[in-house]
Amino acid sequence: MAPKNNFKIPMFNRDHYEEWVFRMRLYLETVNPEYLEVLDKGKFVPMVVIPARTEGDVVIPPRFEPKKAADFSDADKEQIAHDTAVRQTLMESLDHEMFNIV
Repeated sequence: MAPKNNFKIPMFNRDHYEEWVFRMRLYLETVNPEYLEVLDKGKFVPMVVIPARTEGDVVIPPRFEPKKAADFSDADKEQIAHDTAVRQTLMESLDHEMFNIV
């Protein structure tokens, strides 16, 4: 992710984890406030609703299934891009040793 500001990505330090979390959240919010939603909600998976149906006397309730990539909306693609940008930023905050552990 190419930052749109002059701030450096906070480097992870296991001895100062709480400080790193604070700095990373602030960094991500500065780059794009929507990135905090990625952290708080987790990975976005575009879903489609499969409507309820009846087979004989059995009612099968509606359910959600992941969308096929060809069916992604522009909003889905934007959210996926946000997920990727946040993951990349988090990976870039790790030194070589920690990167290999993750």
